[in-house]
Amino acid sequence: MKTKALILILLAAPALLSAETVIQMGFESYFGANRTLLWTPWVGVRQSLTDSSSLLFKCYFHNLGYRYINLEELEVKRQAQLLNLTAAYYRQKPSGEAYAALSYLRGNERYSALALDGGLGLAVAGRLSLDAGIYVLNESSVLWLPEEPLRRITTASLKGGIRLKIFEWLRLNPRAAVYRNTDGVTATTWAASLVLVPKPPLTISLGFSRYSESASYRFRGDYFEFGLNYYR
Repeated sequence: MKTKALILILLAAPALLSAETVIQMGFESYFGANRTLLWTPWVGVRQSLTDSSSLLFKCYFHNLGYRYINLEELEVKRQAQLLNLTAAYYRQKPSGEAYAALSYLRGNERYSALALDGGLGLAVAGRLSLDAGIYVLNESSVLWLPEEPLRRITTASLKGGIRLKIFEWLRLNPRAAVYRNTDGVTATTWAASLVLVPKPPLTISLGFSRYSESASYRFRGDYFEFGLNYYR
């Protein structure tokens, strides 16, 4: 088995070494309800496989802070730092695109998680594309429920959206998602982002989202987002 794996690696190595390898990086931030503030610098490497497909490896550094009301009805500040390692496969053609990504997350508050993200994009007109996908997160932590015992919770989501190229330097991205976890909590998100491309591959994103859920306090409310990213 090891010999076969070694042979496959040796056969694939010349193709990988000859393919285009580029660096990506950026910064993303979200803030809103419950004084939530999430800021995330990231860096990644994109490895081209063919003219229409590539592998992407990204490392995110999530820094999260928020407030919540505990059982004594006192406001408590929570903070966490999470490392997110993601590997993704992308395939893109003029008619559409597809991707699949696997992420591993680790941080304080005894946080650990695995996430699976996948989706399809379909070009329906010259400037319009439709997106649909799924997202599954399996996490173990006391970060979200600090007064309850450590346990594992799985959340599944269906998501969809539209990408509209208004100008070469301006794009609109409305989207929505529905969620449900193994605790029976359901949630929805409505969001819209403007993506500015002042000078490719630099992009600037500004967005707004409204999140609602069936849990008693958590994170329901309005959020704003900002991103500065260098994609190639």
